[in-house]
Amino acid sequence: MHRHLIAAAITLFFLGMMALLVKNEILPTLNTGDGIPVSTRQLADEWTGKDEWARLSVNGRPVGALRTVAQRDGTGYHAFLKLILEGGPVSGKIETAALLNERLEIEQLHATVTMPGAETPALELAGLVEHQTLRLRLSSATGVKYQQVDLPRPITMNFAADPFMSGNQMVPGETYAMDVYDPIWGMQTGRMKLTLAGTQRATLNGVPFDARIVEAEMGTATTKIWLDQRGDPFRREIRVPLGGSSAPRNEKSAEAPQIVVRLDRIDSPEEMVKHAELRNLPDPPAFQPDDLRGEDSGEPLQALGILPMLVKGSFGNLAGQNKQ
Repeated sequence: MHRHLIAAAITLFFLGMMALLVKNEILPTLNTGDGIPVSTRQLADEWTGKDEWARLSVNGRPVGALRTVAQRDGTGYHAFLKLILEGGPVSGKIETAALLNERLEIEQLHATVTMPGAETPALELAGLVEHQTLRLRLSSATGVKYQQVDLPRPITMNFAADPFMSGNQMVPGETYAMDVYDPIWGMQTGRMKLTLAGTQRATLNGVPFDARIVEAEMGTATTKIWLDQRGDPFRREIRVPLGGSSAPRNEKSAEAPQIVVRLDRIDSPEEMVKHAELRNLPDPPAFQPDDLRGEDSGEPLQALGILPMLVKGSFGNLAGQNKQ
C-alpha cells in the first residue's frame, strides 16, 4: 500500500496538473500581485544561456533526472527541458521546447508526456503567442481541446529568474515578480515572486560555504533555492500542499500533507553518463497560428486512464482559485 501511495504522489505531481489544461481550467494566475517587476530585457543583455543537469527526488525518494538547456539562436533563444522518471514506481518522460525572443519572452512552446515503451506521446500541449494572446492546444489519441488566454503581460520561462538571482540585484526584504511558464509544475503560467531569504551553511563538492537562499512562490507551490559561490542554483526544493488548499499561506499547518520535490545539480560527467537519455533534446517548435485553432473533440485526458479522476479529486479546487 505504501508503495502505491508513493507512486500516486509522484504521478500526481508531474502529470496530474494536466487537468488544469482542460478548457475553463487553464486560466493563468497573471494577476498584478505584489512585487517589483523584473525586466527580462535587462537580464537577456547579460545572459549567455544555461545547460543544467539535476537529480530528482520526491519526498526523499530518487525518481530520475532532468536537464534544462537555453541557448542563443540568432537574436532569440531556444529552450528545452527534458525530465526522465526512472528507477522508481512511476516511469515516463516529459519534454518541453520553447522559442523565446531577445527579451526572453515566450513566442512558442511545445510539451509532451510519453509513457514507457510508447512511440507517440500520451499527451501533447502546443502553445503560440499571437500579439497579446496565448493560444493553446491540448491533444491526445482520445481528443483535443483548444484554449485562448489574453495575456496582460508577456511571459517567460521560469529559468529566466536564474540570471537575476546570479547577480547581486536582489535586496533582502524586497519581493520581486516575474510572469513565467513553468514546464514542470502543471505546465501553467503564473506570477512567480522571489525574495532573498538570507544565507545557510552548505557543502558543495566537498567545499563548505555560506549559500545564499532565495525563496520563490507561484500559486500554491513554494520553492527554496540554494545558490553556489558563483550565484548559480545548485539545489531547489519545491513544496506543494496536497489537495491544493486555498487557505492563506501563513495559516497553513506545518503538518499539512505535501509533496516535496528536490533537484540537486549534477556536475560530474561520470554521473551524467548514467542519464544518457537526457543528451537527446526535442526539436524546437515551429507552429503556425492556424495550428492552434480548431474544434474541441473528445477528452484528451482520457489518454491517461484513471489519472484524470485522481487529479480532479485531489486538485479540483485549485482550478477554482485560478478563476478568481
